[in-house]
Amino acid sequence: MLRLIIILAVLGGVVILGHVLLTRHLQAQSQIILTGLGFNASFLPPPQKGWGTLTYTNIPLDAEDISHIGTLTLMTNWRGRIRILIDQANLTGEIDEDGLSLSGLQDIASFTLPAGDLGSLSQISIRDAKIGLLTESFGGIEMSLDIDAQRQTGNNFQILGRISSAQQTLAFDLSITGTLGPGQGLLQMELANGRLDAEPWNIKATRVSGSGQITPAPDQNGYRLLADIQAGGLSAGSTRWQTISGTYERAPALEKLWLEGKALQDPRIEFTFQKDTQGETQRRNGQVTFPDQNAASAFVKQGNLKAEGSIIHLPLGKTRAVSFDIEIQ
Repeated sequence: MLRLIIILAVLGGVVILGHVLLTRHLQAQSQIILTGLGFNASFLPPPQKGWGTLTYTNIPLDAEDISHIGTLTLMTNWRGRIRILIDQANLTGEIDEDGLSLSGLQDIASFTLPAGDLGSLSQISIRDAKIGLLTESFGGIEMSLDIDAQRQTGNNFQILGRISSAQQTLAFDLSITGTLGPGQGLLQMELANGRLDAEPWNIKATRVSGSGQITPAPDQNGYRLLADIQAGGLSAGSTRWQTISGTYERAPALEKLWLEGKALQDPRIEFTFQKDTQGETQRRNGQVTFPDQNAASAFVKQGNLKAEGSIIHLPLGKTRAVSFDIEIQ
């Protein structure tokens, strides 16, 4: 009986010692990891301590608490590897001419992960995150985000995630795979179930799909996005189009868009549109090709469009218009 008591006492001591050592390891590593990920230590509340876990709740990401995290949990095992679970984050930002910005995450434009010490971190999981963005074209956009990032070598992580939106003005389902690391990265994206209604521009698109990739900009200042897009239907002003395809490229001080499609009422009528912005210089070029003059006249009349010589003016919203050159085959 005495031997059993001694064995139980030793085991209990080992368990208590293990708990103490794990907690100390986790506390020491948590400061290294969270600082390396860019968290402001002054915004972190005291954590709740559990067996091999530290849990932070209601974490503001900025001084005004515009963006915050519901729960951030760090977990460790006997090998000392640490996993992070971020649950119910709410991020707020905007999309403008300079790109994407999120309050509390000022380095989002750099695209890559920080080069800071991430200690024993092995995995980051983001669950049920909500992102709210203000845009000129779509007003407020609400998106949901789920991501898993598995550490490979150094500070390089394998990424698997999903971003989606189900609003009246914008809906899509975007899957993301790839790798991110300090100063490097490649994310592949697949877009499905897309729909948009840009009321200020009077543009609607349905059955939108596509693929693309994001890489760091050559000078590491921002990112470069390349995308191929398709849409089953597109309405712009009073005109209706089908079989839309195009490409989109965005990088610091550069934006390029190219689209082509066929008229819904007469597939022989085709359009192309190109937008090229580099620095302060912006060029737009559109062209509508008709099989004959009769088709051109009918198209202009049916769409109640304004034509001047060899140019058609396509109204977008109440104050905007895009001019297309007319070409008769």
